[in-house]
Amino acid sequence: MKASPQWPPHAKYLKSKSASAWSAAKSEEHYGFKRWGAGHFSVDSEGFVNVQPLADGRGIRVLDVIAEALGMGLKAPMVIRFQDLLRHRVIQLNEVFRKAIKDEGYRGEYRGVFPIKVNQLREVVDEIVAAHPEEWARYGDGDDKLTGFFTGLVMKATQGKANGKAVAAELRRRRG
Repeated sequence: MKASPQWPPHAKYLKSKSASAWSAAKSEEHYGFKRWGAGHFSVDSEGFVNVQPLADGRGIRVLDVIAEALGMGLKAPMVIRFQDLLRHRVIQLNEVFRKAIKDEGYRGEYRGVFPIKVNQLREVVDEIVAAHPEEWARYGDGDDKLTGFFTGLVMKATQGKANGKAVAAELRRRRG
């Protein structure tokens, strides 16, 4: 996706303020991206919010995503979901817990519970599978006992809103 040079088409909706009173640093401080964004959100030099799904410096201008969605005929309100960001955070959380378990000599079993608000089952299953590659490999090799493991994680992630039978069907579909 390329940003067009005549961007932003939404400029007529923006409040006019003196450019000398504004700075990207002031915006970042005002919105607190450093407090809650975990390196994933920032304001660029032109004042636009950017998201870095993998926190690796590569960013996406959020307004460009909105413009593309509007160009596809979508209308507000809309939910913008950056799949790589969620996957990155789930993997980070799992790594932190695995390290703590190892460091502390914990002998119990760890199963992460990720409070993800969702409305699309496939995307949730994507994130759960990506966060548990060893278990997914065993499931793929025919360990059907793990159906309950994955279904349970999806149910926890969706706060019980997913249909257990639909989750099991999605798991079977993925396994082939």
